[in-house]
Amino acid sequence: MKKKKRQGILESGKVAKIYKKWLDAEEAELNRLKSDAIDIADTALGRSREENINQIKATIKHMTTEEKEALLQELQRPEDDLHNDEDINEGAV
Repeated sequence: MKKKKRQGILESGKVAKIYKKWLDAEEAELNRLKSDAIDIADTALGRSREENINQIKATIKHMTTEEKEALLQELQRPEDDLHNDEDINEGAV
């Protein structure tokens, strides 16, 4: 099977791609990159989280004082109460 495939490649006349030699500088850069610590902000999840935070800040900036106070009171409730809030998705599509 492999011999047939190899023979077919040889008969096709296609030339194998030539790749440049891996240089010591490239190897050093790879090793540097492999040793770098990766922060959550460097990942897609981290960037998505950062974008969500920026959207929240923009939303809060345009809220009335009363809306901000109501939100602050809601956020200061115990964590269990926040998760059991039935109207948390009110107005969601």
